[in-house]
Amino acid sequence: VRSIERQIEREKRELLIKAIENYKSGKLQDALNDLDIILSQNKFNVSGLIYRGMTLQKLEYHTNAISDFDNAIKWKPNEANLYFLRGSSKLQIYDLISARLDIERAAKLSPDVLEYSSNLQIVDILLNEPELQAEMKQDAFNRGMMKTRV
Repeated sequence: VRSIERQIEREKRELLIKAIENYKSGKLQDALNDLDIILSQNKFNVSGLIYRGMTLQKLEYHTNAISDFDNAIKWKPNEANLYFLRGSSKLQIYDLISARLDIERAAKLSPDVLEYSSNLQIVDILLNEPELQAEMKQDAFNRGMMKTRV
């Protein structure tokens, strides 16, 4: 029984490694398929949630990516990059106030990462331009940035 359990755990690790390799090599649909399998077996697999969120971002399923980052943040609440990733997806669907809060949180957790503070400045500019916000939100909708997976 123990050898079977070890075999199953090894296969799960190998599938996660394969999914990460597919993500890094741009085989996003293959990565997504593997990550779906991993998370169907263990919805608390934080690495699986993070990589699926990043894969969904690249595939422009930002609403789904946000959900995965929400779940990953529950397990790693002090991981600055998770807030930045979630904020980036929120920015893509022009949920600017929430995006700002996430990116600000990332900047506070890792003040040495300049990308966080520069993105915060971009969000602040957008927040001060309501007419531009409306145009950009409509553009995001037209480009399918708010689509979700079925």
